[in-house]
Amino acid sequence: NNILAVLSKALRYAEDARVIDRAPRVKLFKLERPEIEWWELEEYSRVLAAAREAGPEWYATVCLAGEAGLRIGEVRALRWERDLDLVAGTITVNEQTRKGVTGTPKGRTRRKVPMTAALLEAIQVQPAKLVDVSKAEKVSRRGYVVHNADGSQLRDGQTTHAILRICRSAGLP
Repeated sequence: NNILAVLSKALRYAEDARVIDRAPRVKLFKLERPEIEWWELEEYSRVLAAAREAGPEWYATVCLAGEAGLRIGEVRALRWERDLDLVAGTITVNEQTRKGVTGTPKGRTRRKVPMTAALLEAIQVQPAKLVDVSKAEKVSRRGYVVHNADGSQLRDGQTTHAILRICRSAGLP
C-alpha cells in the first residue's frame, strides 16, 4: 500500500505537470489488522520470575515494561537524575532510544507514569554506579537506569536478545 500510494502521487503529479494526459486511478488493498496477542497474568508472572533469575537489571527492565507500560526504547533511555522520582513514585518518559538514536517518545508526547510497589522495589535494588570511588560510602545514582557494566546505554540488540532469552526461559513465545 505504501508503494501504491507513492505511485499514485507520482502519477497525479505527472498529470498536473502535463507529462501525461490522464493519471490512472490506483486503489489501495484492504488489509485486516492482525489480532493483538497478549500475555495472561500467569504468563507475566513467569516472565517476571525468569527475569529475576537473569539479574536485577533485567528484572527492573521487565518491570518497567510490564508494570509501567514503557516501550523498550523508553526503558533504554531512562536516566536516574532526570526521569525517576523515587519519593513521589513516578517516572517521566522524556525520550526513547532506537537504533542508537535518542529522540522524543513515540507519539512525540512526554508523559508521567506512576510506579507500582513491585516496580519501585525493582528500581531501588538496581546497582548504582559509583560517582566518586574515593568516597565509596556515598553512592549516587546517575546515568542510565538500565545500563552496561561501564554505565553506557544498552544497545537494541542487547535488550532484544536478553528479552528473547528471558521469554524462552519462561517457556513463552
